[in-house]
Amino acid sequence: MTSDLPEPFPSYRLSVLPSSRPPVSGPALPTTAHVDVPALGRVVLCHGTPRSDEEIVTLVTPDERLGRILAGVEADVVLAGHTHSQIDRRVAGVRWVNGGSVGMPYEDEPGARWALLSADGVELRRTAYD
Repeated sequence: MTSDLPEPFPSYRLSVLPSSRPPVSGPALPTTAHVDVPALGRVVLCHGTPRSDEEIVTLVTPDERLGRILAGVEADVVLAGHTHSQIDRRVAGVRWVNGGSVGMPYEDEPGARWALLSADGVELRRTAYD
């Protein structure tokens, strides 16, 4: 796997990046990053969308709107967050994935929601917790 993420980068290397607001301490992280994942291709990591960390994409976002958001994005997969809901859909030739949320998922059942990206593809996962 190749990456343009700065080194050293924390262990959450493939988790969705936090917003562009700087952390309480330490250097600010980039608002987007790119990694190459075997079998998936070029993956763009972002918080909201590749163009804004505050823009929202949900399960009911129309394909036309998501297509405009993805216009000009050079990626096979966009891995986003922000809305805390798992999504896996394809629009305008780009796969849009939201892994969900570990701490505050907006889902029917409690549990950490996350996405595994690997040479086998994308798996949306849930891990139960008390």
